[in-house]
Amino acid sequence: MLPAGQPGLVYVGMMSQFNVITCAPEGTYGSAPEFKPFDILPWDLLWDYGPQQTLRMCAATYYALISRPETMDFNRFAPFGFDDSARKPALKFNPRHVGFVYSAAMLMYYWSMHFARSGDVEKLEWTQAMARKWRKLQNANTGLLPHFIGSVEADDPDMSPRPYANVQDDKTGVILLKVARELAARPEGSELAALVRQMGMDQLRGIARYGYDPKDRRFVTWIWLDTGKEYTDATFYMFRTQADKDKAIEIDPQAEAAEVSAGATFWRGFLHDYSVGSDRPGTLAEAARMTNDPYLVERAAYWARELMDETRPDVALTEAGQWTYPAYGSYARAMLDLYAATRESEYLDHAKQLADEAVDGLSHPLPDGQPEWWRLPFRSEFLGTLLAREQVLRKVRK
Repeated sequence: MLPAGQPGLVYVGMMSQFNVITCAPEGTYGSAPEFKPFDILPWDLLWDYGPQQTLRMCAATYYALISRPETMDFNRFAPFGFDDSARKPALKFNPRHVGFVYSAAMLMYYWSMHFARSGDVEKLEWTQAMARKWRKLQNANTGLLPHFIGSVEADDPDMSPRPYANVQDDKTGVILLKVARELAARPEGSELAALVRQMGMDQLRGIARYGYDPKDRRFVTWIWLDTGKEYTDATFYMFRTQADKDKAIEIDPQAEAAEVSAGATFWRGFLHDYSVGSDRPGTLAEAARMTNDPYLVERAAYWARELMDETRPDVALTEAGQWTYPAYGSYARAMLDLYAATRESEYLDHAKQLADEAVDGLSHPLPDGQPEWWRLPFRSEFLGTLLAREQVLRKVRK
């Protein structure tokens, strides 16, 4: 944590990292470190061992990212070089900023945790203003939230919502459930807790309903907010088909460098990913465990059957150089969550099978030049799943 006169934010997230050799923060992409919300901190430990510093950090996120308080407009990241004691926005409003819905949910999470522990009504008011803003943007028909707000037209003076959702924002739904849990810790937050929980449930049900193509067994990346159909009007990061890419090359030869991918499947990742698979089954199973919602449980169980029916890699690395064990670990964790939601033993059997297959894959020699698997960042999630599985099995044996 930083002393007074600095922002009070932790150097962690998606755009900063801590160099253990130089003992100094640095940017993820070689630039100066910037703060971008991401739910990867060990909150229980932070609240136990640094409650005041953590309260300060949660409050500082408001001044870091909110650029226009009256409309709750914000940017997805901010520099660290500001003084949170000034209690003023560190960013000047710019309609071309990008405000991801995930970032909005994380901001509400920071503020609701602060409110739950401090009783500070100001933090409740911040959370309420942000929740009401996004509830108005949530589609009543599909339940989906727009992926981001931000002007993409030269003459648009506002941070307008985009007409599409992203399948990865099932994680946003889970964060909203966590926000609701924090708000409900105090009577003054109960009404807002009910609203935010409904927002999270609507989002999760929408992703579960529209985010998967059973014919191709793939996860749809972009979804029209109003209809739930696949959004194909624009290209993001890669082309959906080779035909689309060929047309683009005729306009700009630099498009040759882009990849072609119609979306992730259970056992195939995007071409630029480090590993195969998708986070969708794990996130939906987590939501099913948290809520015991019949529809979410049913959809999570359906995806569990789909992924177990698919042919799975039997090695640690695919021919494309993508690691397989993070997917095995994620899916085994999903099975544990489904077992917790249903108490059906088949999910424990699936978790054991997936974990055993991953361990077997890691037992094979790696190609020359590849790092040991335990040096990679997603090792912790995999090892945590193995430990969680063993804990569950021990309870079952008793």
